[in-house]
Amino acid sequence: MRYNVRGGLGVQILSMIGCFADALDVGKTVSHIKLNFGNYPIHKTTNNQIWEPDIDFITPLIEFTSPVTILNTVGINKWNIFSSVKRIEQIVKHFNTIKNIISVKEQWTGWIPFRSDIPIIHCRQFDRPVVSISTYKKIVDNVGYCYLIGDDREILRQVASVKGSVRSQSTIDEWYSLYKTGKQCIGGYSSFTLSAALLNPSLKLQIVRPEYSQHLSPLHWKCVSVLISNFNNLSWYNV
Repeated sequence: MRYNVRGGLGVQILSMIGCFADALDVGKTVSHIKLNFGNYPIHKTTNNQIWEPDIDFITPLIEFTSPVTILNTVGINKWNIFSSVKRIEQIVKHFNTIKNIISVKEQWTGWIPFRSDIPIIHCRQFDRPVVSISTYKKIVDNVGYCYLIGDDREILRQVASVKGSVRSQSTIDEWYSLYKTGKQCIGGYSSFTLSAALLNPSLKLQIVRPEYSQHLSPLHWKCVSVLISNFNNLSWYNV
C-alpha cells in the first residue's frame, strides 16, 4: 500500500508506524511512502535560524525487513495518525508486528550519548510551543540538574539557567542519542520524543499534562491518552 507523509523527523517516524498499522489491519503491508515537501510557513528561532522540515529522515534512520520505496514530492498530502482514535488503536494492536518489520539503523558517528542518571528535558518552542517557557523553567526547578534539548538553543539557555546543560547536535544525532541512550525524558507533547520512546521501551517519557499545555485539540490529547494507557514507558507529567 502507498501512503503520503508530511512533517519533521518525529512526524515522519510516527506516521510511518501508523501507515504500517493501517496496512496490517487489512492484511497488507507498506510498499511506498511519499514524503510531501514545501508550502510550510517560515518559522525562525531567536537567532533567525529558519526551520527546514523538507528532509527525508526515514532513510538514514530506519531499515525494513522488506523493501519500502521512499519518494518525495512537493505537496501537502499526509496520513495523519492523530485524525482518529482508531488509527492509534491500530498502532497498539499491531505494534509488536511492526517492531519486527522496522528497526533503527546503527549510527556510528556524530551522536553523543546521554548519561543515564541525568534527566532530559525536551523544550520545543520553534513552530508549535505546546508548553510555555515559564512552565519549562518550573520543570527544570523541580527536576534539578538535567540535559536540555530542543529546537531553539537560545531559549534552551534561558530555561537551563544554572541547573541544566544545553545539548547541541544535528536533528538526527539528537534523536538517535535520545533513542539509544536516553533513560528519562520530560517535555510537552512532541512527535520527536514520542517516536523515540515507542521504539525504545527503556526510555521513560513523561508528557506534560494537557492542563499545562496549549495548541493541541481534544482529539489529539485523547489519542495521546490511548498511547499512554497502552505503553508502560509513557506517562503524564504534573507540573
